[in-house]
Amino acid sequence: MESQPLRSVAQEVTGLVTQQRHHMAQAQAITARLRALAKRADHLRGRIGASLRGKHGFDSTELIRYGFKPRKLTKKDHTDRELEDERKARAGEETEGPAQEG
Repeated sequence: MESQPLRSVAQEVTGLVTQQRHHMAQAQAITARLRALAKRADHLRGRIGASLRGKHGFDSTELIRYGFKPRKLTKKDHTDRELEDERKARAGEETEGPAQEG
């Protein structure tokens, strides 16, 4: 007499497990599609960025407008750096003044 409710519960559990497996399979397929689309979008973004850098220049602030980071401005010439260091050293010597003996 108790077997009828037990069978209905067992059937319901079996049905729910089947649904769960179906949804898990769908989730895996959707995840694979999402990853493929994300990879494709990254590739397109790179191509767009390259085009914008070619048009505006690698260090242009105009790139920010399109969501790309411009290259940092750096001095390329070592002689400029050496001259700047010498200027700083001279400025430091001038502010110290001559040494006084006492």
